[in-house]
Amino acid sequence: DSYTIHQDADGDEWILTNKGATIVGNKTINSDFPFHTITESNDDIWLSRNNGKLAKFDKSTVTPQFIEVPSYIERINALEIIDNRTLALGTDESLVLFDTQSNTFKHIHILGPTQKDQHITHIFKDRTGELWLFTQGKGVTRVNINTNEVQHLYTPESEVVHYERPNTPYIFEDAVGTLWVLPREVNLSYYNRKIKKLEYYYTHPGDSKSAFHPFMRDICTDKQGSIWFTSNRGVKRMSAFNRNYEQTYMDHD
Repeated sequence: DSYTIHQDADGDEWILTNKGATIVGNKTINSDFPFHTITESNDDIWLSRNNGKLAKFDKSTVTPQFIEVPSYIERINALEIIDNRTLALGTDESLVLFDTQSNTFKHIHILGPTQKDQHITHIFKDRTGELWLFTQGKGVTRVNINTNEVQHLYTPESEVVHYERPNTPYIFEDAVGTLWVLPREVNLSYYNRKIKKLEYYYTHPGDSKSAFHPFMRDICTDKQGSIWFTSNRGVKRMSAFNRNYEQTYMDHD
C-alpha cells in the first residue's frame, strides 16, 4: 500500500508504503520502517507513523533518527511546519507543538462545549500563521498559537445540506487570500476574519436562497488559486476572479 508521495527541496521523490520508504533520486534511506507522513523544513525532513513514531532523516547516516515523544501521544495523524523551529503534530490527544531545537513539546487542548472530538486528522496553516484542525467530528477548529485562542466553528444542524455521499473535508486559500473551509457536516463557507465567523457565499448577494452549497467530492487547487472539484454533475471550478464559478458537463459515455 502507498501512503503518500512527496518531492523534497532537492527534487528527490519519496514514496512511503507499508514496506518502507523508497526515494527516487540521489538520496537513499537505510530503513524499511513504514512511515505514513512526511514534511520538510530548513533542509530537515521529518517523518511520522500513525502509531506515534516521529523521526528526523539524518542525511549523513541515511537513517531516520527517532524522537522520544510524550507518553500521551499514541497516534500521529498529521504533520505541519509552523516556522523554522516548530512542528505541529495532529494526534489523538489534540494538538502538540514540537520545538525541534530544544526537543520540547507543548500540548494544546481543543475540547470545548461544542468540540467533543480531539482526534486530529488534518492540519492546515493559513497565510496569517493560524492553524485549522479537522477532527473526526463536525466542524473545524481554529488555533492561534501566539494568543492560545481556540475556536470551534461549525454549521448549525438545521442548516446543513446533506447529500447521498458526504463531502470530502477540505480547506484552502484562494488567490485573494480568502480562506474556504469544508469540514465534516458543514456547508462550504469562508472565514470572515473581522467577526471570526464562517459565512456562506451567495451567488446573488442579498438573496438568502442563493447560498452556494455544492457537493464536492474530488478536489484540487491550481497554481492560480482556483479550486476544481467533481460534483454530482461534472467538473466545476471556483475562482476569486470575475468568472468566479463555472461548470463543465462531462460525457457519461
